[in-house]
Amino acid sequence: TGYTFTKCEKAYLDVERGVNAFKRKIKIGVYSIIEKSLYRHCDGGVVSSIEDKLYIEKNYGIEEQKIIVVPNYIDTNIFQRNKNVKKNNRVIFVGRLNSIKNLKNTIAGVANEGKGLDIYGEGPLKNELEQFACQNGYDVCFKGVVGNKELPSILNKYDYYVLVSITEGMPKSLLEAMACGVVCIGSDIPGIREVIEDGIDGIISKGLESSDITVAVHKAVILENKEQIRENAVNKINCFYSLNVIFDNESKIELKLIEEFPKKFNDSCLFR
Repeated sequence: TGYTFTKCEKAYLDVERGVNAFKRKIKIGVYSIIEKSLYRHCDGGVVSSIEDKLYIEKNYGIEEQKIIVVPNYIDTNIFQRNKNVKKNNRVIFVGRLNSIKNLKNTIAGVANEGKGLDIYGEGPLKNELEQFACQNGYDVCFKGVVGNKELPSILNKYDYYVLVSITEGMPKSLLEAMACGVVCIGSDIPGIREVIEDGIDGIISKGLESSDITVAVHKAVILENKEQIRENAVNKINCFYSLNVIFDNESKIELKLIEEFPKKFNDSCLFR
């Protein structure tokens, strides 16, 4: 799985109340039964983050060796840094416009550092966020959805990328931004802190409030080793999150299952 459904759904309970929260709790209960059954009966499970692996082992009593971590991948032949593109000195966000992305605090936090924010994506909060930005006089442009093939050239135009979400699995948009050499600012949560090492290949916001985001953006702006941060981010993606690397890892898992299959097949009740 790219993310564990119940783990992500539980995060919504921090921002929802009333009927919506009650309905989500029912959904979580149903899917917990499904997830538990699937992981107990499968030969192996592949998840995209260490935190998802730990969550499954703890909540469903699954043995450690059964769950394998294979991160999300990106095509580094497409998503790569172009040093010849002139930067526009704005901040970019790419993703769905929902409550989990913590966008009101992000908008205010970026604005309070005196930076403009360009938001790429659609979602249920778009109108509300547009009104919020307009009422407060924040410099925010809503760019809508763009094709994945257009994204590398867009990312290369920006100095900074921000994703200070409440929860994430393994965000591909973060991997894509790092691959393009954008200085990335993320929240201190599972899925993001597994990718960004603070001060080495990106910046981690110590909290989720707008004031925390302002501090993190300011830290990114005044970095003296900004070029090294960019290079470290690109190198990390090429070494650990490229399509070729992940393909090799998944191939090894499939070969192992194939090798184990004859014994399990012969030992099954079909031939007793």
